[in-house]
Amino acid sequence: MPGLLKPQSGFTEPPLEVLKLPIAEMKNPSRTTAGLCPLKGGSHTKCLATSTEVDLILQEKQVLADTGCTAQICQGAKMMHSKETKVGESRTLEVVKEEASAFLWELWRDGIYTEQEYRTRLDEVLAELDQGAVEEIVWVRQQRDFGTTSTWTQTSEELLHGVRIAWKNARRCIMRSKWDTLQLCDLRNVTTSAGMVSTLIENLEKAYGGGKIEPTVFVFPPRQTKGTGPMFLSQQALSFAGYRQPDGSILGDPANADLTDEIIKLGWTPPQPRSRWDFLPIVAMAEGDAPAMTDVPDSLGKHLKISHPDYVEEFEKLDLRWGRFPALSRMGFDIGGVQYTAAPFVGWFMDAEIGVRNLADPFRYDALPSVAKAIGFDIDAYRRRDAFRSVESMDDLPDYEQLRWKSKAQAELNYAVRWSFQQEGVSCIGTLAASNEWCHFDDEHAREKGYRLNADPYWIAPPQGSIVPLWHRGGAPNYQPKPLITKHRFDPVKVWHRRKAKSTAQPLFLRLLNGAWHTETLTALAQTQLLERATGPKLQEIVPSHKRIHIYFCSTGTTALKLAEKLRERVSKLPDYHLAEFDSLNAADLDTIKPDDVVLVAASTTGNGSLPANGRTFEAKWPTLKKRYHSHSFNASYSIFGIGDSAYAGTYNAASVALNGLFSELGARPIAGGLKMGDVSMETLPMTAFNRWWDDVQSSLNGEIVMKERPEDCFHDQGQMIQGFRQALLVAKETPTDKILSVELDLQGVNYKVMDHLRLLPSNSPGKVKRALAALGVTDGHRLVPFNDLKNPPSFDRFLTDFVDLEGPFKSLDWLRPDTPDENTREAPVIELFERYPTRSILGGHENRDYEKNLLEICLDMPLLRPRTFSVASAPGFRGINIAELLIRFHSKGRLSDIFLSNLRPGDTVKVCMMPSAPCIDLIRNLENRPLIAITTGSGFAPIRGLIQRRLISINAASTQRDRGTFQPSPLGLFVGYKAEDRDMFEETLITGRCGNLIDELVMVPSNRDKIRVQDAVEGNVWVRANLAEAAVYICGGESMVKSAAAVLSRMLGADVRKVLGSRYVEEIF
Repeated sequence: MPGLLKPQSGFTEPPLEVLKLPIAEMKNPSRTTAGLCPLKGGSHTKCLATSTEVDLILQEKQVLADTGCTAQICQGAKMMHSKETKVGESRTLEVVKEEASAFLWELWRDGIYTEQEYRTRLDEVLAELDQGAVEEIVWVRQQRDFGTTSTWTQTSEELLHGVRIAWKNARRCIMRSKWDTLQLCDLRNVTTSAGMVSTLIENLEKAYGGGKIEPTVFVFPPRQTKGTGPMFLSQQALSFAGYRQPDGSILGDPANADLTDEIIKLGWTPPQPRSRWDFLPIVAMAEGDAPAMTDVPDSLGKHLKISHPDYVEEFEKLDLRWGRFPALSRMGFDIGGVQYTAAPFVGWFMDAEIGVRNLADPFRYDALPSVAKAIGFDIDAYRRRDAFRSVESMDDLPDYEQLRWKSKAQAELNYAVRWSFQQEGVSCIGTLAASNEWCHFDDEHAREKGYRLNADPYWIAPPQGSIVPLWHRGGAPNYQPKPLITKHRFDPVKVWHRRKAKSTAQPLFLRLLNGAWHTETLTALAQTQLLERATGPKLQEIVPSHKRIHIYFCSTGTTALKLAEKLRERVSKLPDYHLAEFDSLNAADLDTIKPDDVVLVAASTTGNGSLPANGRTFEAKWPTLKKRYHSHSFNASYSIFGIGDSAYAGTYNAASVALNGLFSELGARPIAGGLKMGDVSMETLPMTAFNRWWDDVQSSLNGEIVMKERPEDCFHDQGQMIQGFRQALLVAKETPTDKILSVELDLQGVNYKVMDHLRLLPSNSPGKVKRALAALGVTDGHRLVPFNDLKNPPSFDRFLTDFVDLEGPFKSLDWLRPDTPDENTREAPVIELFERYPTRSILGGHENRDYEKNLLEICLDMPLLRPRTFSVASAPGFRGINIAELLIRFHSKGRLSDIFLSNLRPGDTVKVCMMPSAPCIDLIRNLENRPLIAITTGSGFAPIRGLIQRRLISINAASTQRDRGTFQPSPLGLFVGYKAEDRDMFEETLITGRCGNLIDELVMVPSNRDKIRVQDAVEGNVWVRANLAEAAVYICGGESMVKSAAAVLSRMLGADVRKVLGSRYVEEIF
């Protein structure tokens, strides 16, 4: 079959002589067409099976249920399949007969029946089906139709074998290697809701066995030819309640919030006080009956507390708990055409179900942040680091810091779950044990049968990922044999809502008193009172008088998204507003926004000054929007928080400025000044500016008038930023010339890693500061700048040295009035204008009452000094302890590369700050044996230079130890573009690396008349083509080069390189 994949590594296809059915001489019944499975029709070319496997599957399995796949699409790669076979639906008589015949044949094949017993039983069943045939609504090819249907009664032996085979066929269960140990509790004689509840409770205790759990299925009457069949309301018999709180949060398990509402409507009275560990009652509903419920008894409902031997007190405070066993209660069994719609299934937990999913998932109990604190995470410790001084929570940290702590917390929580079950003596299997059992079971099956078991990789592979061997097996053949375990077509809660209008039966509550069950009717009055108490806060949340807020974001990374998430959290707490929409800017539809609505946007700017990808679709609508709102205004209110990097002055927050211009042109009403700009050169996550903007937004929503921008705010932010920088010593520098310069700095105790980033903050020379003081008439440099609102204002000396850029132009020159400056004047440096214009005459003498005011106006008009970010071009220890080397492209009259560096001498201090996040860190971690393809131009070579130096250090260390084999660097293919004047700097490193066998493929592309670019040399390269699929890729250079190189690699892969390689692809644009 074309397009089918070979078996996974580690699986050996068995010889043909073992591929025989156990009873070869049996005559197979005619194959059913009920399944509609493309595999069966030979049209499913996307399934992970070989042609040999397909033939054997079709020979062995007489009934294949619909998996929802088509000839073009395999749903095996989806977490949730569409159009799956479900219980609760009538099938045609022909289908029921075929499935009954196939099931009985399977009993014969497996030795349950002799040939004579099989033939006799087959005749009996077919006769019973004919005798009971009726005309009903049936389901044909996932569509309702009218036709003949029937059902039949299975013996206990048939039912036991059926539920066991259904478990073996359950493609989402990792523990089905125990299928032949499954016990049956046959409760088909129980026909009332109260009876279902009481008998389940009584028999659950036997299956639990005091902790020695015996896998058991409790089978209630099957569905007949009409109706839904009996049902349980909860997904699990032991389910925790989820109570909605007035603030919109959930106390308990959010997954059960809707179900909790419904059970309270039925009349259940929750415990007082409510807690996050309250078990919901067990609620059953027999065919034609009203629901009945009872509380989980203490013998079954005793919580298993999650403890940790290494963090005893910390975990005691966390108060984490769970139930002692899983009991799936809303799944059904489809066996030989008979549908068992109520068949709770008890087994034991795998640790990761609780520790990695139920307790850890953010949409469930979200325990990882609190567990992280218990094992050592301290947000205050991060705040003491200059780069993180404004973070509020773990979510504000860079993603790799979050992953570090969440991974630790996940591992420790999962360990705590497993350890706690062991201490209590309750059955629970570990992730690795379960995975190994499954792999062994699957391999044994493949050796015996010639094909692999059906499996859903999303469900079978434990959530810990690649550390679990099962993860590496990949996909499996996506077929679904019958008998099977599956979902019910109908929601029991909705079934009851439809049924109660026609039924006289009342919901019942059962109590076990003195060994006997007593029932109480849950009256409509009690239901009404309980509903008001339980759902009142929920109803209040959607009062229509509340004004609506729409939040949109567009982000190049995660910064805008993080801030938008914070914005959503804060908006949810506003008493008179509710959140109408939270989405990317591309999803914004202005036609749905009402005049009284408020639009809040967090918008990043890309390197070229445009909106990020998740805002460009909206940007494309701008011409249409301008035409549409030309005659009438878009009357909503708006405010934008822009995220930009002022180190790139030409494009700083250009996208948010343009977005602000659009809303203004459309006639929208600005609040909080319309636009507030955050600067990531000051803070990686610009929380200071964001919090100030949010305060203004709140004030505006309360009807207060807010200034567009407080002129002193930026100087406050500058002071905060400067506190994050440390003093480094200049060790050496090259004389500034028209090429890439090498600068060595002693970081004085600050550690760094290969491919880290370093910020440099230039300052003004003492001579120019002295000239500026003289121009301003300030005789005492220690005098404080006369700010009005700034706490702890700087002195004039510090202000003119570290805060403002005397080499940049003034912001507005409004203080020059009545003179009107020309363009040359506007672009002139501050220090030049100070000496061109008689500022003393403008300021007046010190006795002038407006002197202080005029002086402050000039100070506020000065541009701020901005840091520049560089990749470290060395490896720790290569030049000396804490010595870092930078490669800086020289620009004539450049603020940092020329003006600042020219005034520095070895021994002078430089303000530096290590970047808190390094985009390459994931790349470095994945380099153990994986090839690296690096494409760089100019100073973008710096990170790779450091990487090569680290390899030299490692190989020299191995040589010193006389064991060269202890260091085996991963393969490296390096493509370097450079200018002719920079050749010496590149060759020094590259020749050393090549001679030391540290570079496997080296291509150097100097600037040339033919305009051959470095990315052009990549496209036809044999080494790249051979390694690309498995390699990590690092690209560093200008925006056009990075985009072009990505396009080349995408063509070579035949798909988007970013999507194919994921975290193995890193690009940096300068």
